[in-house]
This record gives sequence, structure tokens and C-alpha cells, in this order.
Amino acid sequence: MKKQPYIGELIKAELHKQQHSNEWLAQQLSCNIRTIFKIFQKQTIDTQQLMRISKVLNFDFFKIYSDLLNNK
Repeated sequence: MKKQPYIGELIKAELHKQQHSNEWLAQQLSCNIRTIFKIFQKQTIDTQQLMRISKVLNFDFFKIYSDLLNNK
């Protein structure tokens, strides 16, 4: 089984790939920058929060986990 990725690192990588700033994400999620930095450090995340982030970044972070299930 593949190693489970740290979701915070994946969110950070996608955010920067899209050339958005941390401040931009904080504004989109209606939170402060400290919350964004905490998200980046998370190994796991609440599904509702991940859904919001997925919508904001227009990226399906859930697919990463689905792919892990399908590629045992």
C-alpha cells in the first residue's frame, strides 16, 4: 500500500502550482493566515474543510485518497 500523503503539503503544493498566495487562500476561505499555515501542517483534515478547499482551488483532493484505495 502506498504511503498516505500529508494533505497539508498537497494543498500547499497545489496552491503554489496555481500561483496563488497564502493570503489569497485565506481570503477565499474567510479565515486568517495562521489558519492557512496550520492547514499546511496537517496530516489529516476534516472532510468539510477539504471540500471547501477543493472547490476554491478547483482541484479534487479526494481523488488522491480514492486512488490510494484503488491501488492497494
